[in-house]
Amino acid sequence: MKHTLIILAFALSLVSCNQEKKLNSEFGLFSIEFIDSLKTISNPAENFELNATDNNTIVAKNGTILIISPNSFVDINGNLISNVIIKIKENFEMSDFILSNLQTKHNNEILESTGMIYLSATDEKGNTLSLSPDKKIRVQIPQNKSDDNSKIFLGTRIENGTINWQNIEEPTKSLIPYPIAFLAEIAPWRCIESDIVNVYEEKFKNNPKFENTLVATKEFAERIGCDDEILEIYLNNLDKNLYEIDEMIVKHLVKDSTDYLNSWIFEKAPNPNGGPRTKAQKDAHKWMVDNSSKNYHDWINRYRELAKQKLTKVDTTKVIDTTKLKEINEAFISYDASNLGWINVDVFFNDPKSEPIELIAKTNQEVQIINLILKGRNVILSGLNKSDNKYSFTKNEEGYNKLPKGEKALITAIGYDNGILTFGKTEIILGENKIETLDLKEVSASELKEEIKKTVANTVYN
Repeated sequence: MKHTLIILAFALSLVSCNQEKKLNSEFGLFSIEFIDSLKTISNPAENFELNATDNNTIVAKNGTILIISPNSFVDINGNLISNVIIKIKENFEMSDFILSNLQTKHNNEILESTGMIYLSATDEKGNTLSLSPDKKIRVQIPQNKSDDNSKIFLGTRIENGTINWQNIEEPTKSLIPYPIAFLAEIAPWRCIESDIVNVYEEKFKNNPKFENTLVATKEFAERIGCDDEILEIYLNNLDKNLYEIDEMIVKHLVKDSTDYLNSWIFEKAPNPNGGPRTKAQKDAHKWMVDNSSKNYHDWINRYRELAKQKLTKVDTTKVIDTTKLKEINEAFISYDASNLGWINVDVFFNDPKSEPIELIAKTNQEVQIINLILKGRNVILSGLNKSDNKYSFTKNEEGYNKLPKGEKALITAIGYDNGILTFGKTEIILGENKIETLDLKEVSASELKEEIKKTVANTVYN
């Protein structure tokens, strides 16, 4: 009987231990108590209640936009749910990455991130919902600048609690229509015969035929310049993909620049008083040719870059509520999500200075979160537990074992034991030492938050 009780007690202790740590899709494999501590100091999620039988537009505090068609959410049995709560968590800075236990890796490759968001949906009772099989949510993630190499990565928490951005998706290329009246308020002004005129007010606002066309998009508004010929090329080809018209503009500008510059090069103005041209005339002529050449070069390159975006046509099934928009992001990446969860905008990390480096952190206690952060980049790698409080940031054989040797980097670590938080950090030179040591010291939750902010102040996403 005594042995039975001992075995029972041991079994119960195992169950208790297993219950202590649970794989949380938002934070990872941690105890509930540690997750609660992270929630108090991490970037808070936002909750939006909506009537899912209508068109809905959600704008999060950092600029993420969700455009949701009616009847998009179902319960576990496939039943449509009308009253829905959407959770959005935006992670755009390195401190967000740390406190949400996020890493930038795709299988065995390193990524550079420009923003990670977490989406979930529940009913009024807290039951998890999913998207209806025939529905997709348009997700627009703000960017500081456009990058043609950026891709969408979908992430899942793996067994050890870290996140792997496993699935790669191409950004969505179709466009969302805006009301012409709204674009007239925010569209760029342009010059026509020395007057400053808003083209949307002048040409489009009271003309319903342009609603739900390429004209009624933010992307078209960004392309309006001071050239009526360019505007006419767009207007005469609204049935085409936007990138096809961009390419037409490039061809037009190349021909126009050639004709214009040839006229200046070969038609040299004579001296008005007779005789040879003066040095001042020659200098003025050269300045005009060079300046015009540069302006055309910049103009052509701009439309070449726009054409590279490969934007297509208007998706009239998506309806945006512009009353929710305070402003329109100049740059963003769009993605039509068929599943909720983690979404990341990344490019693959590719630095010619990178070479195989073995790097291990040795701590004075067990840690819950330990990261290697490349300074000046948006790269964060989680340490792999090797036992005896040693954590490896690279893999010896297969996997991400190349780092930019000679660059500065940070190692940060967060510990948690019996309600006590600890924190340690060190700045290193990659490749200088194989083993780096960290001493973690007790901190309060508010102190931990401030320590992380100060530590990564020079590594915020750019």
